[in-house]
Amino acid sequence: MHSNVGGGFEDSGVSDLAFLWMVRKAEETGLALDGDFISTNIRPNAAGDLRDSKTLAYRFMPDYVRPMGVSPAGNETAHSSAIARMKETIEPPYKPPNLRDFLERGGKVAAS
Repeated sequence: MHSNVGGGFEDSGVSDLAFLWMVRKAEETGLALDGDFISTNIRPNAAGDLRDSKTLAYRFMPDYVRPMGVSPAGNETAHSSAIARMKETIEPPYKPPNLRDFLERGGKVAAS
Protein backbone atom coordinates (compact mmCIF):
# COMPACT_ATOMS: atom_id res chain seq x y z
CA MET A 1 0.00 0.00 0.00
CA HIS A 2 3.02 2.30 -0.22
CA SER A 3 1.74 3.78 -3.45
CA ASN A 4 -1.35 5.00 -1.61
CA VAL A 5 0.84 7.17 0.61
CA GLY A 6 3.27 8.33 -2.06
CA GLY A 7 0.70 9.16 -4.68
CA GLY A 8 1.03 9.03 -8.42
CA PHE A 9 -2.47 7.86 -9.30
CA GLU A 10 -5.36 9.89 -10.68
CA ASP A 11 -7.36 9.25 -7.48
CA SER A 12 -4.99 10.84 -4.97
CA GLY A 13 -7.48 11.15 -2.10
CA VAL A 14 -5.63 8.75 0.21
CA SER A 15 -2.15 10.10 -0.60
CA ASP A 16 -3.49 13.65 -0.15
CA LEU A 17 -4.37 12.70 3.44
CA ALA A 18 -0.75 11.69 4.03
CA PHE A 19 0.43 14.87 2.32
CA LEU A 20 -1.74 17.09 4.54
CA TRP A 21 -0.38 15.34 7.63
CA MET A 22 3.16 16.19 6.45
CA VAL A 23 2.08 19.77 5.69
CA ARG A 24 0.79 20.23 9.25
CA LYS A 25 3.97 18.79 10.75
CA ALA A 26 6.13 21.03 8.54
CA GLU A 27 4.09 24.12 9.44
CA GLU A 28 4.49 23.28 13.16
CA THR A 29 8.25 23.70 12.69
CA GLY A 30 7.80 27.09 11.03
CA LEU A 31 8.09 26.09 7.38
CA ALA A 32 6.05 28.39 5.14
CA LEU A 33 4.03 26.62 2.45
CA ASP A 34 1.80 27.82 -0.38
CA GLY A 35 -1.62 27.55 1.25
CA ASP A 36 -3.44 28.66 -1.90
CA PHE A 37 -1.85 25.87 -3.93
CA ILE A 38 -2.66 23.31 -1.25
CA SER A 39 -6.30 24.38 -0.84
CA THR A 40 -6.80 24.45 -4.63
CA ASN A 41 -5.06 21.19 -5.59
CA ILE A 42 -5.21 18.81 -2.65
CA ARG A 43 -8.38 16.74 -2.24
CA PRO A 44 -8.13 14.36 0.74
CA ASN A 45 -10.57 11.45 0.65
CA ALA A 46 -10.55 8.67 3.24
CA ALA A 47 -12.68 6.53 0.90
CA GLY A 48 -10.32 6.96 -2.06
CA ASP A 49 -8.93 4.06 -4.07
CA LEU A 50 -6.47 1.77 -2.30
CA ARG A 51 -4.01 0.08 -4.61
CA ASP A 52 -2.01 -3.04 -3.85
CA SER A 53 1.63 -2.15 -4.45
CA LYS A 54 2.84 -5.75 -4.12
CA THR A 55 3.98 -6.72 -7.60
CA LEU A 56 6.10 -9.44 -9.16
CA ALA A 57 7.67 -11.80 -6.60
CA TYR A 58 6.45 -9.66 -3.71
CA ARG A 59 2.92 -10.95 -4.34
CA PHE A 60 4.02 -14.33 -3.02
CA MET A 61 5.44 -12.98 0.24
CA PRO A 62 3.14 -12.99 3.26
CA ASP A 63 1.80 -9.68 4.46
CA TYR A 64 3.22 -8.22 7.65
CA VAL A 65 0.56 -6.61 9.82
CA ARG A 66 2.35 -4.21 12.16
CA PRO A 67 1.02 -4.24 15.72
CA MET A 68 -0.17 -0.83 16.85
CA GLY A 69 0.32 0.72 20.27
CA VAL A 70 2.56 -1.97 21.70
CA SER A 71 5.83 -0.07 22.14
CA PRO A 72 6.36 0.77 25.84
CA ALA A 73 7.95 4.09 24.86
CA GLY A 74 5.43 4.85 22.13
CA ASN A 75 2.78 7.51 21.90
CA GLU A 76 0.92 6.13 18.91
CA THR A 77 -2.43 7.35 17.67
CA ALA A 78 -4.64 6.34 14.77
CA HIS A 79 -5.52 9.07 12.30
CA SER A 80 -9.19 10.01 12.17
CA SER A 81 -9.24 9.30 8.42
CA ALA A 82 -8.60 5.60 9.14
CA ILE A 83 -11.66 5.55 11.39
CA ALA A 84 -13.67 7.40 8.73
CA ARG A 85 -12.62 4.83 6.11
CA MET A 86 -13.71 1.96 8.38
CA LYS A 87 -17.18 3.54 8.55
CA GLU A 88 -17.51 3.93 4.75
CA THR A 89 -19.49 1.40 2.75
CA ILE A 90 -16.74 0.63 0.26
CA GLU A 91 -15.63 -2.58 -1.42
CA PRO A 92 -13.65 -4.27 -0.20
CA PRO A 93 -14.48 -3.19 3.36
CA TYR A 94 -11.62 -1.53 5.22
CA LYS A 95 -11.21 -3.43 8.50
CA PRO A 96 -7.48 -3.76 9.29
CA PRO A 97 -7.07 -6.19 12.19
CA ASN A 98 -4.27 -4.20 13.82
CA LEU A 99 -6.37 -1.02 13.86
CA ARG A 100 -9.43 -2.82 15.23
CA ASP A 101 -7.28 -4.40 17.97
CA PHE A 102 -5.68 -1.04 18.77
CA LEU A 103 -9.06 0.64 19.14
CA GLU A 104 -10.49 -2.23 21.22
CA ARG A 105 -7.56 -1.80 23.64
CA GLY A 106 -8.43 1.89 24.04
CA GLY A 107 -5.99 3.28 21.48
CA LYS A 108 -6.20 7.01 20.84
CA VAL A 109 -7.44 8.66 17.66
CA ALA A 110 -5.78 11.88 16.49
CA ALA A 111 -8.00 14.64 15.15
CA SER A 112 -7.48 15.39 11.46
